Amino acid sequence: MSLSIHASVTRSALALPATAGGLAWLRAGIVWLPLVILLVVTVAGRALAPYDPDAVLVTDRLQPPSLMHPMGTDPLGRDVLSRVMTGARNTVPNVFFILISALTIGVLMGVVAGYAGGKIDTVLMRITDVFLAFPALVLALAIVGMLGANVRNAIIAIIIVWWPWYARLVRGQVLSIKNELYVDAARSLGCPAHRILLHHVLPNSMAPVGVQALLDIGAALLTTAALGYLGVGAQPPSSEWGAMLAQGRQFFLDAWWLTGFPGLAIFVTVLIFNGAGERLRAKTLSGWSRI
Repeated sequence: MSLSIHASVTRSALALPATAGGLAWLRAGIVWLPLVILLVVTVAGRALAPYDPDAVLVTDRLQPPSLMHPMGTDPLGRDVLSRVMTGARNTVPNVFFILISALTIGVLMGVVAGYAGGKIDTVLMRITDVFLAFPALVLALAIVGMLGANVRNAIIAIIIVWWPWYARLVRGQVLSIKNELYVDAARSLGCPAHRILLHHVLPNSMAPVGVQALLDIGAALLTTAALGYLGVGAQPPSSEWGAMLAQGRQFFLDAWWLTGFPGLAIFVTVLIFNGAGERLRAKTLSGWSRI
């Protein structure tokens, strides 16, 4: 009797790690698989689309969702599903470019301000405070109003209003790291400032910044879509999701799918990137054993 109980306990103990590991991989798949699918659609959306997204067929205008057109058609008879799929390529890369550019400027400003200190820190942070004093969307609208309404100027405007947040975050990280013992040891060995920055300060400052950037993809996407919806971002006949919302708002009551499906695409994309960012942040706090 005792032998059978011992064998049962042993089998249970051996099964637990496998079960826990399987659940961990399942949770990881739930987070990362949608992101992979989104990236595939972004890269190959036009090839995967069932119809030419720019093909005009007036006889099929404003058709509701059906088997032929799962997301319906727009006022020119264009297939909404095809336009949403190709719209990923016109939307997601712009968001990545915005964040990479803003991150580059913010990291540069934050590292210089935090490591140099003194008057340089004061001047750079006062410049940063000027941009942070205005609501991001309002400032972006003002900048686009001065530069002109198109997608390029909308991207420039969002970069201008986005980098100060990263500058503040990086500066705080640098201030906490530059007085660590290993940095003091590098200074005492005669390492030049640029070597200390590149090999000690910057690498140890970037983990929270990278996680924050991934979480900010959703906010940047919403800002880009908002500018497109307000008519100062991407312009017709672009299939950018914000522009599609703007084109469909006048038909909202009679053709809900013109705004419903692009809005759903924005919602799902924001949800995917927020989920990936939250998981990455949790793994950053608990260790990088398995993302």
